[in-house]
Amino acid sequence: MGGVEEGMGRPLRHPPHVDLLARIEEELTGLQGSGALTAALRIWSGEHAGLRSFRDAEALIGFLRDPKSGPRRRKDAALASVCLVATSGEQRAATLLIWLVLPGLLRVRHTLAGRGVLSPQDFDAELVTGVWEAATRVRAITHDVSARLVNGARWRVLGAIGEAIEWAKRSEPLGAEVADLPEPEVRAGGLPAILAEAIRVGVISDAEAELLLASRDTIRDVGSRLEVTLGAAQNRRLRAKRRLIAWLTESCRIAPPFLAPGPPRNLPENS
Repeated sequence: MGGVEEGMGRPLRHPPHVDLLARIEEELTGLQGSGALTAALRIWSGEHAGLRSFRDAEALIGFLRDPKSGPRRRKDAALASVCLVATSGEQRAATLLIWLVLPGLLRVRHTLAGRGVLSPQDFDAELVTGVWEAATRVRAITHDVSARLVNGARWRVLGAIGEAIEWAKRSEPLGAEVADLPEPEVRAGGLPAILAEAIRVGVISDAEAELLLASRDTIRDVGSRLEVTLGAAQNRRLRAKRRLIAWLTESCRIAPPFLAPGPPRNLPENS
């Protein structure tokens, strides 16, 4: 898959050998210390209502980074505004945007980087590219903006991992780093790519993809994050699964074994 420059339209200018996420942290610190970020925020707030209530960059950052601050609608409006500025080509906003979701990106890195399929540089480049691709789909009224950005990074990395595994299997005997992967993970390499494509074309949402990937042990936690009951999460997952299977069938794709239809159930449409 492409790196940062290909997927992001060059919003971040870093040499490929550095730790990209660490450099973003350094850049943001410099922008804050110089006052350049606050000066830029005053300009951005003139065009984006979601930013007008913040007196300076520190107030904006404190609000968006504090999990207890709210309301959520105001957070979504502010972060969506940063996305709109960043994707218009504003370098400072691009740096701020990636930095704001850095905790989520680091969690994704911690969870997935240990698989060893991608180099650290490629892994971080895919993370940042995934955020950027998600940001280009954000509008002023978009909900759950932060989750969409982090999920975009996760799907991009998972897709890149799947491609790397498939390439290694086709081109040469599996290297030690790929052979060390548990067999089910190797077999499931194409699944994240299927989900990512389904999200892009609107068959399922980011939240539904999370539910589809959840296990019996984790679906309750996923439902809690989505603020729905366990029963509603299970019903939503099943409806998403049915739509995904129908789409796979219509587009002549082969459904992974995990998507095998279960016994029919009558589900309330508004769960």
